[in-house]
Amino acid sequence: YILLSKCPQIVTEIRVSYIVAPSWGKYAPKSLVIKGSLERGSNSTPWMFTKTWTDSFPTSQGGHTVVVPTLGWGVVQYIELSEVSPSAGYSVVSRITVHGH
Repeated sequence: YILLSKCPQIVTEIRVSYIVAPSWGKYAPKSLVIKGSLERGSNSTPWMFTKTWTDSFPTSQGGHTVVVPTLGWGVVQYIELSEVSPSAGYSVVSRITVHGH
């Protein structure tokens, strides 16, 4: 999980970057699952918001970034990239950035 800051924020989008290099067995994701909450998720404290993203993953060789909107999420302090499902082989996430206010 990622602690956004000591103060909760409204997250409007999360950008996830990844690398496609088929000769190395690295492919675009097929789907991502991102979770957010005021408290860190656990068995006793479930995540408040969940976003599954399956749209528009560029598959050409090189680095790519997808923008995952989090409309409808309330104030969060923690996020988690909980699942990355590869379209083939492996998917390598290289960067995650969180945007909001």
